[in-house]
Amino acid sequence: MQFVYFTAAGIFLYVASDWLLLRIEAIHGKRLPNRSVVFFGIILILSMITFEGIKYLAPPENSNSDSKNAVEFPADLSAQPVPTGPLFNNPAPTK
Repeated sequence: MQFVYFTAAGIFLYVASDWLLLRIEAIHGKRLPNRSVVFFGIILILSMITFEGIKYLAPPENSNSDSKNAVEFPADLSAQPVPTGPLFNNPAPTK
């Protein structure tokens, strides 16, 4: 469901940023020379605020799953074997 929220917010942000840019240009009296940079700045700031709000307010996608997709790493990584051979650029250990 968050996908729908983010998509709707993206559409809203595009329209709102364009409207805000037009208001800024109307106050300024002419088109801005770097209008795409100003538009990018407006939509960047608004999207960061809006998307953080969505992540805060929207419920998590899989609230019932514990950690079935989580990767578990061993506590001691040095105990793991080191891959050797030509694909790993590690010479085979000599005995």
